[in-house]
Amino acid sequence: MHMKPGMKSILLVALVAGIAAASPITVAFGSLGPPFFYDITQNAGHQVSGVTFQYAPGGDPADPPPICGFDAGLGGTEWNLACVGAQVDPSGLNGTTDGMYTLTFPTAAYQFQFFFGITSTVPHADADFSVQASFITGGPLPDILLVPTAGQSLVCDGAGTCSGTLAYSGHPFTRVDLIFTPYALPDPDTGILTYGQTLLTANDMSFTAVPEPGTLLLLVFGLAGLGARRLWKRIS
Repeated sequence: MHMKPGMKSILLVALVAGIAAASPITVAFGSLGPPFFYDITQNAGHQVSGVTFQYAPGGDPADPPPICGFDAGLGGTEWNLACVGAQVDPSGLNGTTDGMYTLTFPTAAYQFQFFFGITSTVPHADADFSVQASFITGGPLPDILLVPTAGQSLVCDGAGTCSGTLAYSGHPFTRVDLIFTPYALPDPDTGILTYGQTLLTANDMSFTAVPEPGTLLLLVFGLAGLGARRLWKRIS
C-alpha cells in the first residue's frame, strides 16, 4: 500500500508546524536598543521578547536601602555596597540579589532555563548562595523548584563567585518569581546586614510556550501519520 503524494505533504506540514510551535523561544537581550540599559526597579518593568522583567527590592520597609543609580554612559549600574536595584541590558538581566525578580510571560509556558552568576562584592571563602524559583499560573503555586548550593547545579570558586544553570520543565506557568539568597556582612557595631553586596547576572535565557490546542492536534496528527507511513511501508 502506498501513500498518495498529497497526503505525504499534509503530514509533513502538520509535523513541521507542531515541532516549530514547541521550539524554545530565546529571550533576545542583545536586541535592546537605545538607551540600552533599562531600570526595572523603579518602574513597571521592561519587556524583552515578550517577557516582562521586574524587581522588588528587599530590606526593611521602614528604612529601605537606597536604589542603585543607572547610567548607560558608565555601562550600567553604579554599584555601591549599600544600594539595591536591577536592570535589563544587552548582556542580560543584572542586579542585586536582595529582593525578588518577577518574570511574566506573554503566554503559558512549560519549560524555562537560563545561566546565572552570583558574585559578592566582598569576596569571602565561606560565601554560599542558592536560588529558589516559584512557577505560578494565575493562582496557587503549582510547583516550586529549589536549586541547591552544592552539586552540579551551582559551582562556586570559594572566593565569593558562583555560577549555574536553572532548568525547569513541568506544570504550565505564566509567571516565575526568582529569589537569590544574598550574601551580606553584618555591621560590626549594630549587627545589621548591609544590602546590595551580592550581584547577579543572568543570560542565555529561553522558554517554551505551551502549544495552542489546534497546533497540538497538528503535532499529534503529524506524528501519528509518520508512524502510519512507516507501518504501511512494512506491509506494502
